[in-house]
Amino acid sequence: MRSIIRPLIAFFIVVCGWFNFDAKAQNYLFRYYTSDDGLSYNSINCMLQDKKGFVWIGTVDGLNRFDGKNFKIFRTDEQAPSAIGNNFISYLHQDKNGTIWVGTHYGLWRYNEDTETFTLIRFTHGYWVSQIRSDKQGALWIVYNNSLAKYDPVTKQKKEYPINVPLQLIYNKLDELYVSDANRNMYKYIPGRDRFEAFDVFNKCPAVNIKEIFRVFDGGQNSIIVATFDGDLKFFDIDKATYTDFVAIGTTPKMRVENVISYGTNEYWIATNLGVYIYNTQLKSIRHLTTGSPGQGAVSDNSITALLLDNEGGMWVGTRFRGLNYYHKYNTLFKRYSPGSVNTLPLEAIIQHVIPDEGNLWISTENDGIYFLDTKTNTLTKKFAEYKRGIALFVDGDELWVGKSEEGIDVLNINTGRLVRKFPKFTQGSDVNRNTTNVTQVLKTRDGTIVVGTSTGIYLYDKVAKQFNIISYLPPIFVSSLIEDHQGNIWVGTFFSGVYSLDLKHSKGRSMELDFSDKGQYNNTITSICEDSEHKIWFSSESAGIGAYDPVTQKLSFYTRKNGLPANNTFKIIEDSRQNLWISTTAGIARLDKARKSIKVFTRANGLSSDQFNYNSGYKGTDGRIYFGSTHGLISFYPPEFTETIKKVPLFITGIQINDQELKIGYGNTGLKRSVITGEPVDLPYDNSTFSIDFSALSYISPGRLHYAYKMEGLDNDWTLLEANRKVYFTKLPPGKYTFKVKATAGQNVWSDESRLSIIISPPWWRSAIAYLMYFILAVTGLYIVILYYHKHTREKTNRLMELVENEKSKELYEAKIDFFTNIAHEIRTPLTLIAAPMEKIRNSENLGDIKSHVNYIDKNTQRLISLTNQLLDFRKAESNGLRLSFIKTDINQLLREIFSDFEPSLQQSTIKYSINAPGATIEAFVDHGTVEKILSNLIHNAIKYAENRLVINLNAVADSHFSIEIINDGYLVPLNFREKIFEPFYRLKTSKHITGTGIGLALARSLTELHKGTLIFGEHENMNLFTLTLPIHQDIEFDFTKPEDNDYQEESALVTDGQKESILIVEDTADIRNFLYQEFMPDYIVFKATNGKEAIEILNDQAINLIISDVMMPEMDGYQLCRYIKTDVTLSHIPVVLLTAKNGVDAK
Repeated sequence: MRSIIRPLIAFFIVVCGWFNFDAKAQNYLFRYYTSDDGLSYNSINCMLQDKKGFVWIGTVDGLNRFDGKNFKIFRTDEQAPSAIGNNFISYLHQDKNGTIWVGTHYGLWRYNEDTETFTLIRFTHGYWVSQIRSDKQGALWIVYNNSLAKYDPVTKQKKEYPINVPLQLIYNKLDELYVSDANRNMYKYIPGRDRFEAFDVFNKCPAVNIKEIFRVFDGGQNSIIVATFDGDLKFFDIDKATYTDFVAIGTTPKMRVENVISYGTNEYWIATNLGVYIYNTQLKSIRHLTTGSPGQGAVSDNSITALLLDNEGGMWVGTRFRGLNYYHKYNTLFKRYSPGSVNTLPLEAIIQHVIPDEGNLWISTENDGIYFLDTKTNTLTKKFAEYKRGIALFVDGDELWVGKSEEGIDVLNINTGRLVRKFPKFTQGSDVNRNTTNVTQVLKTRDGTIVVGTSTGIYLYDKVAKQFNIISYLPPIFVSSLIEDHQGNIWVGTFFSGVYSLDLKHSKGRSMELDFSDKGQYNNTITSICEDSEHKIWFSSESAGIGAYDPVTQKLSFYTRKNGLPANNTFKIIEDSRQNLWISTTAGIARLDKARKSIKVFTRANGLSSDQFNYNSGYKGTDGRIYFGSTHGLISFYPPEFTETIKKVPLFITGIQINDQELKIGYGNTGLKRSVITGEPVDLPYDNSTFSIDFSALSYISPGRLHYAYKMEGLDNDWTLLEANRKVYFTKLPPGKYTFKVKATAGQNVWSDESRLSIIISPPWWRSAIAYLMYFILAVTGLYIVILYYHKHTREKTNRLMELVENEKSKELYEAKIDFFTNIAHEIRTPLTLIAAPMEKIRNSENLGDIKSHVNYIDKNTQRLISLTNQLLDFRKAESNGLRLSFIKTDINQLLREIFSDFEPSLQQSTIKYSINAPGATIEAFVDHGTVEKILSNLIHNAIKYAENRLVINLNAVADSHFSIEIINDGYLVPLNFREKIFEPFYRLKTSKHITGTGIGLALARSLTELHKGTLIFGEHENMNLFTLTLPIHQDIEFDFTKPEDNDYQEESALVTDGQKESILIVEDTADIRNFLYQEFMPDYIVFKATNGKEAIEILNDQAINLIISDVMMPEMDGYQLCRYIKTDVTLSHIPVVLLTAKNGVDAK
């Protein structure tokens, strides 16, 4: 139990490492940067803050660009011709265009911020450049090689001026240029004359005070500050040409002034080889800061080489050997304390408690006793040396109560220092378990009651009996804090058990059941309690941040790290005069603005002696000053002094690294062509997709207070918060386009503008756009080949199937042709037999009557052969689109009856019952008479041939545009799947093989129907075969020969006149026909014969011909050509011509 209690009661720990001799004097606390922090070298020559906000530091070994966290170093590099050519940086200057000029021991260099490269100014090569200034025209004034030159960066022209050993340049706010030499002279530049005029600074001074000039500085208000070689500072009035002693800061010749800079309105900082002197012109006082300045702020080195006042009011102090020092008055708002005798206090003395005593403070330490702080004189005195450690302190009049760990309470007389009373143990009847020696808290209520908190409960002190009585109506609790609210209620904070409320007037107490354990995840420990001005009760806790309890609504709300607290382990809450709450934690001090619900954090970067504070260690004085104890001393501050205005901080992306190596501009396959500060996109190869990015907000006051948020668009769209880290890492980003965005805040939720960097991760060559194009081409080619192969395979397969089908069709066609030729042969043979037999009988017969009978048979069968031949020719023409139709107005009723009349004799001799039905009104249509006759003849002939008992023909008008003819027979019903097959050429149903036919009748009928733009379809009617022929009434080209015409025909007289025979010319290439015609006309006419048109013309030229009978189709000259010749010859045009041709159609006519 002893080992557990001891660390728990060690609360209110404070380290007293710093106690000020004169607490009223201003603290000058510095932050240090050396080569251990990344500075290239600890010996500093010059400094500059550029227009972006970066701080540049020139050292003996390299140029540094500082962003508040990292130093980027520029040095000579043999492998980089554009690197700076010398590492000894002697001077830095930025002109009005933002160009940075770097003076070295070996020349002047111009810095290009886009490419981070340097260019040498040739005429300075090899010389030490000690001073650089630029005027409002942009010209540079350069001191080098004991010479002064004016250089125009645009024209690259220079001009030197005859000044003996120029040392220092001043270009003041009045655009005036002054130059000092190594003696006692100053020179002013006269622009109109382009020359310098000299004047003696010490001309009106006593001879004994004439000194040589070492440094000159702009004093403002048309004045110059002159530092002499022996350390004096003179304030020279240019208008009056007189000087006054600026300040006598030393009399030793060892001191030299290196720099003087104005800080504020009444203060000058003076850099010397003996430290920093701070001169207040209003108070006429001087402060001297050296390496041994405890409590005042020690510089790291006494040899000060350079000063820089930045745009935030921060002072940079460069030293000869110990690097860089930074000071800002904002970081000195926290006061530290040290005892009157440094030797009586170790470097780190731990304090446990801070108790007020009439405005003063009693401070108990962990191992170094008790101290008394007089807040009026700000002196600290050690008291009661025999008490090395006090857990709890309490002042009651002139008595000091000291609670000791496991030793009860000692009561001391403050005036005499004597022990008055001693309470080694608290006893309470027979409850031995409640006895304790560990006192943690002592509270005196407004009515004078003394309440004591212990590790086992709460006791009340009986002043009469001088003993402690336990409060039995509360359970055993380990008390951590006690307060009395405005209503007189006692609030009790405990270790492990949360919060209790105590009503002493009514002797009541209860647990408030306020959970600070996050539902058991942490212990329910309260470290301090505070009642604010609005009577809300605030609790600090060990693990749950702080809680605000409203006694009216009985609601508890929390503030944790999620709301901006630096840590959830909080120790003490104090309200200031502006109703802000100040909370000490394990990671600094937080200020809560209750109205805005905003939190600002203060850490060591703001001047705290430590970021770690102690349990319930804090106090607010009557003057509003707040005191907190940390593990590194006692600090105090005055809240109204914290009046800073949070502004947007400039933010830049400062670097990108691959495999922890900085990405250099323009080197190798880096994808970086310009500095990342410019925001130029970065193109990285796929194998460099693991990288880190540096960024920095250029605020140097308190780098630790800066917070950042970033996101990588393309990877995620949510902001990631960073408390202090200025570097983020990305691992193996896939190829693509990304945009890195970052923003920063210095507090109060005032965020900077976003800085962004576009990053392109290039894919590997096999995933590049060209590669994908190649893949696409290959895929398309492959797909084409596959499709080609597929089509080839399909075509071959189809061809094989087609071959099989063709073979089958060829076989069928062959069989059909065989059947056709067999049928044709049969069809031809029958009439030939009927012709041959009668011819035989004619030759043997002498009876004229028998001869006529046989001639009729011959004629009938001859017509049958001619019909069959014509049908074959028409089919050929129809199939080859060689048949031309002439559409003549025709009476369809009459045509149908005329055609049907040819079949009536045979029908009358058969058993077939037939009927023909036509409408009463005549149907007239424009048709090709011969073609329709062939169609109907085939259909009727086919119907009669296959009919068994019945034949019906119907003629119908279809609206006004078409007419239809239905031919119905009751023969064998054609199966459904053969109803289109029967219209194919040569096809015949197997069931009809026994019936003679050619197999082209229906095919010819459909072809001729389609030429008429009609339809011929097969259907079924009452289980009988139905052929429906539908034809349009009108056609595109029509002829109407039914109209009466006035034709004057004059019957020519017979060719026989006056008993003389007329001559006839027969032109025919076929000998049989030619001889037949010759025999026919020979008895009555003079007949001439010719085989072609040419022979006919020769005969016409020699003979008088009265009539010409000519064939049409002849070799050499056909009948048309002969007729054209005759009709165009005047001597022959009167001769009539008769053309013989098989083309008897209307179109031929």
